[in-house]
Amino acid sequence: MNEGAFSALKVIIPEGNMMMARFPAFMAGWSMPLPTVVDTILLALAKAIPDQIPAAHSGSLGAALSYSGRDRERNRDFVLMSIESGGWGGRHDADGEDVSMSVCQGDVRNAPIENMELKGPVVVEERALRPDSGGAGAFRGGLGVRTRIRTLVDGRVNVAGGDGGRLTCPPWGLLGGGSGVTATTLVKAPGEREFHLPASQPLTWPAGTEVLYMTAGGGGWGEALERDPARVLRDVSEGYVSADKARELYGVVLGADDSEVDAVATRALRARLKASAEGVRA
Repeated sequence: MNEGAFSALKVIIPEGNMMMARFPAFMAGWSMPLPTVVDTILLALAKAIPDQIPAAHSGSLGAALSYSGRDRERNRDFVLMSIESGGWGGRHDADGEDVSMSVCQGDVRNAPIENMELKGPVVVEERALRPDSGGAGAFRGGLGVRTRIRTLVDGRVNVAGGDGGRLTCPPWGLLGGGSGVTATTLVKAPGEREFHLPASQPLTWPAGTEVLYMTAGGGGWGEALERDPARVLRDVSEGYVSADKARELYGVVLGADDSEVDAVATRALRARLKASAEGVRA
């Protein structure tokens, strides 16, 4: 990437809007809209060149998992930081990439679990793909991630929630593809039984607080009922898609042990779902 890559472009950004703030406007968080701006430009081109445009991705520069404070056992301050990625949109010939960095920020990675636990008083209870987070489609959207940490000392933990992807506008699908699931951050303080949306961002969270970061998935590309049932079966066997969603969104009926596709039942269900969708459009 160099200056020559921009020679064919003329960018017009009037001052005073979201992309060109007028002094003395605050510029904190200025980079957060950029992934959505990129996806929106691609969306504008989709009707002209649909085979070259992917569905929307998680729309985030990465969920900022951050935890800092004083480790009294080691007698030192600590700052832990990780960027948790989201899903990319499906394309005309492939599923979206799972848990990949933003289109605007390819030079960062998440922090290894062992590294975080070695350097700070934290336990990473879980880091896994987020099932059913990718939008349904002939080529499904990539999956987001579930990362759950447990603090061992009092400290500052980011629970703001907005960094993991779009919160109110799901990553959209293209050519009939479904939207990806939006991002969310949940918290469970000591003594609480269930994870919930935090009411605020306190200065300090007590030791034993658990935070669950869930990033957004990418949008799907093409009609979900056109997806190869064998690919849906593989998604279920790998844990990417639940058996319920395979039936509900893809019209794929699996056998009793979810190990094979019931071809006859699948054809019948897909015919009913297509007829129902056509009736709604009419």
